[in-house]
Amino acid sequence: MVEIQQTQNFKLWLRDQRGKRARGLVQVHVDRLHLGLPCDVHELAGGLFEMRIEQGLGYRVYFAAPGPQCVVLLSAGDTRTQDRDIQLANRLAINM
Repeated sequence: MVEIQQTQNFKLWLRDQRGKRARGLVQVHVDRLHLGLPCDVHELAGGLFEMRIEQGLGYRVYFAAPGPQCVVLLSAGDTRTQDRDIQLANRLAINM
């Protein structure tokens, strides 16, 4: 199993999702990541990864993997805010 840590930014984003469906979709993908079964994950640059969830608004979860069994969920968003979310994730990863 992979240890999952969450930044305050990610926790707030997830909490602020209006519908239970949106939170549930993201949580299912985070749970799969915890079990070592990531789906639709791509490396962006500099150790930053994007997990794409192609349901709903097209959610994206950005994370870093500082160790082989550790993942830090940095930020998240949807396709409308993707560029801004990636910039935020990069800043958070640098400050880890």
